[in-house]
Amino acid sequence: QRERVSYQALCRGVGNVMYDFLQRQRLGEEDLILREVHDDTQQAEMVLTIIGMLAYLLAVLLYFGIL
Repeated sequence: QRERVSYQALCRGVGNVMYDFLQRQRLGEEDLILREVHDDTQQAEMVLTIIGMLAYLLAVLLYFGIL
């Protein structure tokens, strides 16, 4: 039961991050995204790259009707 709740919390958290990211991108507020990532180093670029890849994967899954 605990693992299930933890997985649901993880999915909810990732969903919230993706929603906020896409919402800010839609509104043209990319600078706010970069300000929330406190480090402009390789770690920050990796976080933004992963979010971008997840958004792309979600778009492909939706396009093909898998979700």
